[in-house]
Amino acid sequence: MSTAVRFLFRCCLLVASALLMSLPATAAEPVGENLGSVEIRVLDPTGAAVTGAEVLIQQDQKSPTPVAGAELGVYRAEATPAGTYLVTVVKPGFAPLSREIRVTPGRLSLVSLTLSPQGLSEYVSVEGASPFAPPPVISGTRTPMKALDVPQTIDVVPQALIKSQTALSMQDALANVPGVMPQLGEGRRDQTAIRGFSAVNDVYIDGVRDDAKYYRDLSSLEQIEVVKGPSGALFGRGSSGGVLNRVTKKPMFGSRFGDVSVIGGSYDRARIQGDYADGRASDKIAYRIAGAYENSDSHRPYFSLERTSISPSLSYRPHQGSELLIQGEFLDDNRLPDRGIPSWQGKPLDDARPFYYGYPTDDFLENRVGSQAVTWQQSLGSRWALRNVFRHTAYRNQFSNTLPGAVTDVEGELFVARSQYSVDGDQRNLFNQLDLTTSLQTGAVDHMLLVGVEAGRETTSSVRLTGTAASVAVVDPVLTQPIYATTPASDNAFTGQYVGTYVQDQMSFGSRWRALVGGRFDYNDQRLDDRLPANSDLGRVDQAFSPRAGIVYRANASTSLYGNVSRSFQPSGDGLSLAVNNEELEPERTTSYETGVKAELFRHRLTLTTSVFRLDRTNVKTRDPLDPNKLVLVGEQRSQGVEIAAAGSILPGWNVSGGLTFLDPTILRSNDVSSGVPVQGNRIGNVAARSGSIWTTYTMERGFTFGGGLFVLGDWFTSNDNLVRIDGYARLDAMAGYRFGHCEVQLNLRNLLDEDYYETAHSNNNIMPAAGRNGLVTVRYRF
Repeated sequence: MSTAVRFLFRCCLLVASALLMSLPATAAEPVGENLGSVEIRVLDPTGAAVTGAEVLIQQDQKSPTPVAGAELGVYRAEATPAGTYLVTVVKPGFAPLSREIRVTPGRLSLVSLTLSPQGLSEYVSVEGASPFAPPPVISGTRTPMKALDVPQTIDVVPQALIKSQTALSMQDALANVPGVMPQLGEGRRDQTAIRGFSAVNDVYIDGVRDDAKYYRDLSSLEQIEVVKGPSGALFGRGSSGGVLNRVTKKPMFGSRFGDVSVIGGSYDRARIQGDYADGRASDKIAYRIAGAYENSDSHRPYFSLERTSISPSLSYRPHQGSELLIQGEFLDDNRLPDRGIPSWQGKPLDDARPFYYGYPTDDFLENRVGSQAVTWQQSLGSRWALRNVFRHTAYRNQFSNTLPGAVTDVEGELFVARSQYSVDGDQRNLFNQLDLTTSLQTGAVDHMLLVGVEAGRETTSSVRLTGTAASVAVVDPVLTQPIYATTPASDNAFTGQYVGTYVQDQMSFGSRWRALVGGRFDYNDQRLDDRLPANSDLGRVDQAFSPRAGIVYRANASTSLYGNVSRSFQPSGDGLSLAVNNEELEPERTTSYETGVKAELFRHRLTLTTSVFRLDRTNVKTRDPLDPNKLVLVGEQRSQGVEIAAAGSILPGWNVSGGLTFLDPTILRSNDVSSGVPVQGNRIGNVAARSGSIWTTYTMERGFTFGGGLFVLGDWFTSNDNLVRIDGYARLDAMAGYRFGHCEVQLNLRNLLDEDYYETAHSNNNIMPAAGRNGLVTVRYRF
């Protein structure tokens, strides 16, 4: 462990010790007839009752107590000891709301609370509520839990934060999450690393796997959740560093609202997006539709983007305790792939920044995605609940890509080599998840038990042709047409069939202790049909068990200390492909150890998390020293570090979101040699040792909002050979907005100081320059 990490680890221990030493004594329970009652009415902005909300009442250091619904929109707590309480109301699609109330002996206290839809909440000043605050967690546990009770780090990028920054891509949104590193992804897909390990195959939508290689749109999303650490106990294969879960917009009963936004700015960027929800016309049917159209250029030459996204959804409640949710999503994304610029003598070639090295006349990237999901939720009495999710997704991916390679000096002039390839591919995912939850008690221990089974089938078909392209001058290149291949270099069809069964138990021991234990058993059958006559078909079956265990100590009502250990596996077919040199290899394994402190500050308005972690990846595939055409499972990698994250509000109207990560990602053992350099002992490529961000906004009563943020990334190497280093950077952004009536105007300025830096890379010679100072103007109408 590096000196910096050891120092921060000790600091975290000191902080935890100080918190424990400063805890006040637990107050004695009131006795006698000193009791009152509370009636809480929960309404939406139109005055309609809100049903199905989670209402919690909490006093001092005691655990929150759920308040049962008595009738439509009314929640009552009888025989409540007198005193001051914090009431918290949580309802999916609405901003969480907290407020202090007073219970008087012998009296009924009446409280009326009005929720704000999540899409509007960033402009509504509500006591105790922040649009940046993380909502109750569900992705990491599959059942709702307060963040303080989850023995794991889960970061959330809410809709309010996305809108305040005018984020237009997953990369923009995930810049707010500590420990998440953007990667270029061959210029044709979203790709990140979480805590040092690639998460390209660990993307989900509403908890269901969405592992195709494409660029996702944000118009259909309510928020993005990042579950840190191996999560195989619920999600199955993959998840070395964590998973990304996109939470979609859904209908909301009792509410009717919508908005339309027009966005334009630098580099001829133009986008229109909208969102409309109606759940007031009927108490049985609610619907919602969101979508966007974008036609934009960029700071890079020749680049163009045209995309359309439409996401309708419908909820039907035939009777109390039952709900059917039907969702659809269609995405059509067309753009020019850009692989950036090459390197020279260990760093990006600055002279190449203004130039493009593909062939814009023929290069293209087309992604089409069609997804349908059906979710049925059924209450089975007072303690049991059933949930079934079926999702089908079809992906169409075609591209032709010409890219830069190594640079050579020819008589004092620099030339860059180029290569070319094209792919025509299809992918189809079918997944079904069936979850059964129940609450029960054994002695003094309360349990929330989850039992589930998931079955899935993924099929892909891909044809790749590899052409050639002539070298061109680095400066003012004359982009010649490549020579395209006519015979496929590969022609494969892959079929993966998966069955996973899992069980999880959330336990409460009195008011202080919580525990979370669980595990999942997976059966993966992977088959590759190699359609080239000279090659053989491949296949293998993997069976694996992924456990996890965690414990939480609730030091008081606003502070918890936690620890966990978890494990996941990565089979050879995790990327929906197999090769001759990995067909016989057992899965890689990742084990995570994490401990930390979570606290709610400023009267529960701000959530602060500090965590220390270590991820050990074993059985990593590496070259066989006796046969360079074979792989062996002797590689080891380790990523360890410290994270600090904060989200919420400091004062009413003053919201903040930020985090900081110190990481030590190291290749402990490997036989691989890259560019003539042994990689053992090197830093893992495309991962920065330091990263952080802070974003804050302040909304005034007269409709003005001002804000800004700082995004910092330390230096990193573009590949495991550590031959090319990218310097770190600090980028300053700013925003200002004004709302009048139903209208709003917002200005976002990015890279305010016009810094020159590089933001992502895919290899030593695929490095992406960042944009200079640029801006976006948003005009939004809400109704």
